[in-house]
Amino acid sequence: FKIVDTIKAAKVPIVKVNFEQVLDVDISFKNTTPLPNTQLLRAYSELDPRVRDLVLMVKLWARASGVCGAANGHLSAYSFTLMAIYF
Repeated sequence: FKIVDTIKAAKVPIVKVNFEQVLDVDISFKNTTPLPNTQLLRAYSELDPRVRDLVLMVKLWARASGVCGAANGHLSAYSFTLMAIYF
């Protein structure tokens, strides 16, 4: 893996890494708040496998359109995920 960026000024410091130029991952430390969110998304995707594809497409669209990213004053990827599932 390759460290792409470190965000020390975030509420919870984040290390952004890239695995083999294929997978981008954000790593945070001492932050258990996202665990229930992950469990919720996993439950939705287990109910219907199409949920995963829908969420990926919405997130890709949001990034490509430049409207995703809480650090830039936009909605977070998680917010887009919840909106896609809700509607």
